[in-house]
This record gives sequence, C-alpha cells and structure tokens, in this order.
Amino acid sequence: MSLSQTISDKSISSKSRLQPGTEALAWLTVEHALYALLVLLATGLRLFWLDRQPLNALEAGQVWSAWLAANEGPTTLAPAPNSPLLSSLYTASFWIFGATGDAVTRWIPALCGIGLVVLIWYWRAWLGRTTAFFAAALMALDPWLTAYSRLADSTMITIFLAILTLTGLLQTATQTEDDAPSHVSATWQNVTALSVGLLLISGPQSWSFLVVLGLFGWFCLADAYRRAWMQQPTFWWLAGGAALVGATGWLAYPAGLGAISTSLSVWISQITGSDATVGYTDGYTIRWFIWRLVVDQPFLLLFGLCGLIAYWRNRTPTTDIDSSMDLNDRGVLYPARWRRFLTAWLFWGLLLVLMPGRTPLTIGLVGLPLLFLAAYALTRLLQPLQQADQAIAWQQNGLLIAVLTVLLISFSFWLAGLTTNVTFDSSLARTLLIILVLIFLIILAYTLWIDGRQARLTTGILLAILLLGCTLSGAWQLNQRFDLAYPDGFFAVYTNPDVRRLAAAVQTLSAQRKGDAGELPIQMEMIGMPDPVLGWYLRDMRNLTWVLAPGTSEGQSPPVVITLGEDSAVDQLAANYMGSRYAVRDHWLPAALTAGELTPPATEGLGFGARLQERINVLWSARWRPMLRWMLYREVPAIPPSDHVILWVMAEASNP
Repeated sequence: MSLSQTISDKSISSKSRLQPGTEALAWLTVEHALYALLVLLATGLRLFWLDRQPLNALEAGQVWSAWLAANEGPTTLAPAPNSPLLSSLYTASFWIFGATGDAVTRWIPALCGIGLVVLIWYWRAWLGRTTAFFAAALMALDPWLTAYSRLADSTMITIFLAILTLTGLLQTATQTEDDAPSHVSATWQNVTALSVGLLLISGPQSWSFLVVLGLFGWFCLADAYRRAWMQQPTFWWLAGGAALVGATGWLAYPAGLGAISTSLSVWISQITGSDATVGYTDGYTIRWFIWRLVVDQPFLLLFGLCGLIAYWRNRTPTTDIDSSMDLNDRGVLYPARWRRFLTAWLFWGLLLVLMPGRTPLTIGLVGLPLLFLAAYALTRLLQPLQQADQAIAWQQNGLLIAVLTVLLISFSFWLAGLTTNVTFDSSLARTLLIILVLIFLIILAYTLWIDGRQARLTTGILLAILLLGCTLSGAWQLNQRFDLAYPDGFFAVYTNPDVRRLAAAVQTLSAQRKGDAGELPIQMEMIGMPDPVLGWYLRDMRNLTWVLAPGTSEGQSPPVVITLGEDSAVDQLAANYMGSRYAVRDHWLPAALTAGELTPPATEGLGFGARLQERINVLWSARWRPMLRWMLYREVPAIPPSDHVILWVMAEASNP
C-alpha cells in the first residue's frame, strides 16, 4: 500500500467519526480563516484606488490597441500587442463592458494577483503548511507582485499561469516514484494543459518562465513521470487548442497569432538590449536593480539568502505536514530536489537581470525564488516555537526584545536628525555608530552568557519584524502613494495626471462648440507614430487626426491643434490661436540622485582633518544625503522633468 493511500484511509476514517451535523462545518479551521484573511488583504492591496495612477506608455500601448480592435478602429495606429492572450481578453472586455476608466483596464491582472495567493494553498503538501502559509503571506504583501497586479500588462497573467502550471504538475504527481503515472487526477491534468497553452501566448515573460518550468521538470520530476507527460497526445492537443483560441479571441481575430512572434522579439530584446521601442530598456542599470532590492525587498534579500543556506544545510527529507492530511507529503519534492530547483531558478533570474535589456518586468524572476526561500527561512526560525520539548525563556527574551526595540527607535530618531542637516554632522554619525555597536554587544553578551539558541530566535524575530515593516512601507510607497513630487523610480517614465485634464478640457470644448463631447475635429501632432498615452485618453474624440505637422485641411484651419512641446510651431495656422500647456509624462530614476559632477571643496590652507571634513560635506550634500532621504521618505531635491503638449484653440468667432 502506498503512502498516499495510507494517508487517504486515515483521513476518511477520521472524517467518519464526526458527529452528525458537524461535517458541514469541518472546513471552518484556523488555517482556512488565515488564508481567507490573506486573500482579503491581497484583494485590498491590489484593488484599492486602482485608477489613481494614469496608464503609462507600456500599459496604454496594450490597452489602446485592444480598444481600437473592439471598436473597429485603425489598429495600425497603436503599437503591436506583444501579448495575444491579454489583447484577446481586453478586446472581449471592451466589446462587452466598454472602456469606462483606467481601473477597468487593470482588473484582469489584479484578479490574477489575488489568485496567486489562492494557488499556494495547494502547495502545502510539498512546502509544508507553515512554509506555504508564509509564502502566501509574502505574496499578498510583496511590493513587486502587487505592482505587477496593478499594471495593465501581461506580466502578472504570465506569473499566475506559470504558478498554476507548477501547481498542476505538483497535484498530478501525488503518487510515489514507484507508482505508475496513470493514477493522476484528470481534472488537474486538464487544468495543467490549459495553463500551459495559455502561458505560451501570455506575453514576453512567458519565455522566461518556460525555462523555469523546464528546470522544475529536470530537478523535481522523476524520469518516468516526465516521459509519461511527453507521451500524452490529449494533453498537448488541449494545450494547443487553448493557445489557438486564446490568441485569436475564440477565432475572431486570426491576426492575434502574429503577436506570439512579437512577444518573442520583445523577450529577446530584454536579453540583448537591442530594442528600446517600449521606452523601458534605458537607464535600468545593475545599480538600479540593487537599489530596488534594498529599498523594496529588504526582507527577501536577507531572509531569502538565509533560506537558501538553510535549504542546503538541511539533509532530512521531512516536512511539517500533519499525517492526517489526505495528501502525499513527500511523493515528488524531496528537499534536495526543491533546493536545487530554487537555486537554479534564482540563478536564471539573476542571469536575466545581468543582461543589458533588463526592465522592471524581469526582476520578478529573482523575487519569486527569494520569496519561497524566505518563507522557508521563517519556518526554520520559528521552529522552536512549534516544538513542545523546546523551552522558551519568555521573560529573558522579552527583556532583550524591549532593550533592542528602544535602541532601534533611538537609532531611527538620530538617523532622521542626521539626514535633516544639509552638512554632515559627525557627532550624530558617531552616536549612530555607538548605538549599532551597543546592539551588537548586547546580542553577543546574551548569546555567550544566556543562551545562543534563544538569542538567535529573539533577534531573528525582531529583525524579521523590522525588515517586514520596511517592505510594507516600500509596498505602500510603490503602489498606493502616487505623487510625482515623491517618485519611487520603479519605472523610468510615468504618465502625469495632467493628461486627464487635457482629455477633460477637449471634451468640454467639444460639448460647448458642437453639442457633442466627441465630435470636435482635432489635429494631434506625432513623431513617427502616435503616442499611445494620448491615443488612449483621447479615444472618445471621433474626429481626431494624427499628423506629422499641423496645418490647414481642405482650406480650413482646424479648430483645435495639440502640438508636442513648446518648440512645436503653429506658423502655418492662423494667428488667433490660444494655447495652454499640459504635462504628459515625467522622467526619473534613482541614478538622478548621483548625477552631475561634484564641486571640489576649497581646501587650500586647511589641515588634513579640515580637508577631510570638507570632502565629506561635499559628498554628503551631493550624494549621500539625497540618496538616504529618497530611501527613507522618497524625497528628491528637485521635481522630475516633464514632457508637455500644447493645446491650441482657435477663437470661436473666427472659427469657420
């Protein structure tokens, strides 16, 4: 009898002992309640104020193309879609529900981000209940996953389908290695086939996740099991059918198949850095990626590395699964296999990040394996709390936590005072150094004279809480607080909310002059191709014409002209035009904090100590202080530069 059958029999026998009327409430467990809270938390973070930030060029290119297809417009105006699946979903959504706002364009990725937390429920038998719960909690709070979920792009859809495929492979591989793969669940097998087919057409990031799936099959699945999958024609027919239907919008848009090659081209450009057509492959240096890890993911950075070390030091193939669970707790993923897979996944993500075409959409391949590793590190850290034979010195540990908390609070106040001063205050810096040394000495003394295990547990929990708080702060700054005066620098280019005022002004003008908010003729200047952001926000203007240079048409001057920037002339037009300026996009990356040359200090006639102090003051005011202020408060020395358009309106009296 196999292990899974034995566990199943135990589960059935335990359920049969339930009293009448209690079976309906058997699912009401603490674990279910905790996962429900995580889903609610993930829902709030992903749906709250979803339309606060205008669509950027990356989002608008996807959305505007689908809107034109749904409304039978000239799709050649918009950028070619690089996600056949997202284009089909948006086209169907716009055709059925219409496009009523920016939030509507982001609900599909948001739902996928919420579903990602739900999928981890099915990983309990292989990760362990505790590790799976921590992984689900980190996914619900993760800054990058939340950002992808609030982005009208295919990245989160790809991540969801990749994790769904991994979940299906895990669920269908519940038998032991000696069992034939014929006892798999037909439902999960069909789900896996559908997810594989949709993953292939989900977007540029799908090609990176195909490598992840290949690594999983190589490290975690037995040879017989891999051969069984390759020999199932029904599986591949179902996957191919899902890809065909998803790419063509239920065969309504055959041209959607061409977007598959577009997604592959975009993915190749993200590796080689040869194409910057989407406007997001410039400026993302290795330093930018390091700063993103430090600012957004301090918890994953530290605990992920600790989890990697802990996995490789762990030689016991055991989990924390309850023996009464009707699941096989070691049929597929022994710790040795799982750690090899996560390590290979992490190195694959780092390899992509090291490529010259890195973008904010590729760094998630590093964050996901770090997330699973950090969840395992938390499980190992809290393991003494779950063992009855481990005595916890609560009184001594509580005293240590109280002392360290007071010192950390003092450190934060002194650090705020240091960053407030324009000149470097050496006395404040020495105070901060003394506090850090004092913290280290207290922990060392507790380890040597009290209990090393208790010290590791206490300091680990305190450090986890501190770094998790920093991660939550970073998540809020990145996703919920959109203020161009306090840029987060995740993307190099952001759409300015002024573009919404531009659209409202044009619609108001059209309603006043034509009696219809979308009837007024408008000439929109472009450089080569239309701007997708302006195209999306002016989509309701039915008489919008894109031109390379504004001018008269059929002997008549256009009543409204929108030109790109103040340098764009309207010399060919009549002189009776009035103009107003609107910001369209803002540019900023953390590299701007260290840009520019340093002004050499005047050190003539000064001693060595005075010269050193002057050099430190220059570095502090020009480099260190701006970076610290941005890391702590997202404060920048100057407002980021903006691109503008000019709305030219002909005086109504002279309008033909």
